Amino acid sequence: MNCASRSSSSLGPAPRWSGCRGGQPLLGPGATPQLPVAEARKKKIACRVSRFVRSTHFARGPFMAEPVTRLDPRRSDAALVTAALEGDERAKEALFRRYVGMVSGLSFRLLGRDEELEDIVQESFAQAFAALHKLERPQAFAAWLSSIVTRVTIATIRRRRLLSRLGLLRGEPVHLETIIASTAPPDVVAELTAVYGLIAKLPVKERVVLILRRVEELSLEEVAAQTGWSLATVKRALVRAEGLLDVSRARGGEEEG
Repeated sequence: MNCASRSSSSLGPAPRWSGCRGGQPLLGPGATPQLPVAEARKKKIACRVSRFVRSTHFARGPFMAEPVTRLDPRRSDAALVTAALEGDERAKEALFRRYVGMVSGLSFRLLGRDEELEDIVQESFAQAFAALHKLERPQAFAAWLSSIVTRVTIATIRRRRLLSRLGLLRGEPVHLETIIASTAPPDVVAELTAVYGLIAKLPVKERVVLILRRVEELSLEEVAAQTGWSLATVKRALVRAEGLLDVSRARGGEEEG
């Protein structure tokens, strides 16, 4: 996985750190040649984490008449969006086929389970196609769709939390074996175990920001755009989440000791 260079912020470098390619540190223009061991290890892990998170996807949906065989590489997202706005149902079908894996994967990682996943996927595409005329840059369909998926998933998490507090829904633990790929190395398993072991205890904003930052490897600006929250709100949520993650790790280390 290629990790593009990211500028640093007051909260430290983004997980897709400068000079990282394929999970290996590179010493070149923009890279940091001298890093504390713990910080370098954290960056190296973060750069590889998303490769080892399982993803699920659906082969069919309301816009698909036949199972997926192959995508037409000749039509860009912009062309498909334009055609869909003109009433071309096949263009909608093509967009669904192209992005159903991305949508289900993102919502699955945010939820930490596959319950209600199909509902989120269908609702996300329904909202996207209903609001397609509001998309100012058709070529940015993927990023725009990701923001819709994120917000639909956030609404689902909040609803589940409310039902749980009312005693109408039993909280289920995150089953790590369904999230972490069997090929993940021990350091990545430890990172994902720490993150997903904590998310059920986090407020919604801290939970979503932590996953988008540490698992999806988005920059702070990308997290803000995808959630619709201000950059200041994202930074505060990440500071709180990272602090709780460090405390959780420390307690885990004490128990092992």
